[in-house]
Amino acid sequence: MKQLIYRLSLTTLLGITSIVSLPETASAQTNRKCAAAISRAKAKIKAVRNVRNVSIQKNDISSGYTDFPAGRPLEYSFFIAGEGWNNILSSFKLLTAISQNMINNCQSVSLVTFGPDVNTDAPIFDSFGLMPNGKVKLFECTSREDVGWGYIFNPAC
Repeated sequence: MKQLIYRLSLTTLLGITSIVSLPETASAQTNRKCAAAISRAKAKIKAVRNVRNVSIQKNDISSGYTDFPAGRPLEYSFFIAGEGWNNILSSFKLLTAISQNMINNCQSVSLVTFGPDVNTDAPIFDSFGLMPNGKVKLFECTSREDVGWGYIFNPAC
C-alpha cells in the first residue's frame, strides 16, 4: 500500500512540475527583444512607398573596427529593393529612429547600415553607430581604408 501511495504521489508531483512553466531566461528575453526590433525596422522600411523588399544581414565588425563599443561586435545591414530605397536614405529621422531602436534592443549591436539591395549600382550607404557618449550618430563617409569608429569606408566618398 505504501508503494502505491508513493508511486501515485510521485506521478502527481511529476505531472504538476510539467505544468509549471519556468521563468524566461535573460538571454531568451534579450533575443526576443532584438527580434522584435528587427521586425519593427523591417516593417517601417517596407511601409515606405515603392519599397519592394528588405533583406537583412548580420555582420561581425570586430575585424574592421578595433575601437567598436565593448561587447557590441555586431552590425545589422538593411538592403532595400525597389525605387523606395532613395526615399529611405533621404529620411534622416527614420534612419536614426530605426538605428536607435535596434541598438537599444539588441545588446550586441553597435552599428546599423542602410542601403540599396545588391542589384543596384549606387554606392550609397548610411551607417549609424553607438558613440562613447551613448548617443547614436550617423557615421562620416571616408575614402580612407583604415577608418576608426565613427567613419565608414566607401571609395565613392
